[in-house]
Amino acid sequence: MLAAGREPSGSTLFSPMLAAAAMSFSSVSAIGNALRLRPIQLDVSNRV
Repeated sequence: MLAAGREPSGSTLFSPMLAAAAMSFSSVSAIGNALRLRPIQLDVSNRV
């Protein structure tokens, strides 16, 4: 629940600025991984 502003322990609150930075980094890394997978061409002609 880091994006919600709480650590998993539930006792420490993050500032909204840190929570927003964590959410932004998560979005950027997800987009980066999707773009990295895009050029992969799967060979489906040899399927049994």
